[in-house]
Amino acid sequence: MKVTGYMYTSPYVQYFVVQSVTPIDGTGNSISGESESAQELFYNTFDQSLFGANRSIPTAVNEPDSYAASFINSNDEEVVPGIGYALILMGINQGSIPTGTVITVTFSDGTTAQYVKASPTATYQWTWNGTAHNKKGQLIDRAGGLIQNPNTAGLGSGVVTAPGFNPGGVDWNWVLNNLNECYVTVTADVSGESIDLGGFTIPC
Repeated sequence: MKVTGYMYTSPYVQYFVVQSVTPIDGTGNSISGESESAQELFYNTFDQSLFGANRSIPTAVNEPDSYAASFINSNDEEVVPGIGYALILMGINQGSIPTGTVITVTFSDGTTAQYVKASPTATYQWTWNGTAHNKKGQLIDRAGGLIQNPNTAGLGSGVVTAPGFNPGGVDWNWVLNNLNECYVTVTADVSGESIDLGGFTIPC
């Protein structure tokens, strides 16, 4: 889709105003004059070649048990041929899928893993991109061990400013002291003069 418009800016908000939306093909030419069915056919074909999937019926790549029943302790030498076989069963020629395309492979034990198309000609055209989940949706490594969220450790600090959060000349600032506590300050702008209205601590 080609979207045109402009940015609207005021003292309190900024947002994009859409003026036109035009469906286009892969070379940027408009297909808005085409019938709805013709446009849908174009997008179905585009999705099929780019993602190995159909817009109306999303494709799930299920790893056959005969190749790998679980992602845990598997290796690409057993998983990748199973991907190719599964795509054949779905009527998808993996040779038509561009390199760089990422797919999610589901294993019979409920584990899932992301694989990226690394080569159009190599024996093993797909490679694991480092992301996998157990059947509970938790991030895991190749051995099935849980991967902890790297963004929850330690005590952070900083200031988040939200000017115009409450129209009428009032600014709000959140000061992050640690993981469990935020200090909120309120400042009012009255006729160009800044007035400190104090602050308070809240759980974050």
